[in-house]
Amino acid sequence: MYREHNIQYWPVFLLQTNENVGFCGVRPYNFQEKTLECGIHLERSYWGKGIAQEAS
Repeated sequence: MYREHNIQYWPVFLLQTNENVGFCGVRPYNFQEKTLECGIHLERSYWGKGIAQEAS
């Protein structure tokens, strides 16, 4: 994705423990309209803790 569109998803780490808990970033959603989509993927045990909002 980075080579083709110069955008990609990046890992998300907890500052306290440096544990990788998921990833977030953008990707093309609609090529014709040049629309991007933001995505956040976290381990289920980290849902509801505000991490996705902060990562966004």
